Amino acid sequence: MLSPLWSRICLDEEGAVTVDWVVLTAFLVAMGVVAGGVVWSNSSNVARKVSEYLGAQSVQPLF
Repeated sequence: MLSPLWSRICLDEEGAVTVDWVVLTAFLVAMGVVAGGVVWSNSSNVARKVSEYLGAQSVQPLF
């Protein structure tokens, strides 16, 4: 009983492009979240190094 129904569902291509776009969009969002996490986790270390570098610089008067 399920075999004809299942084969009809598997052969039906209506909506396949929508499913492809949903999967592609979900993948791109996931990659964005991963990239954002990597940047976020390393940003405090970079900010500390920049702060140390700028704190060690001295300002010379122009005149």
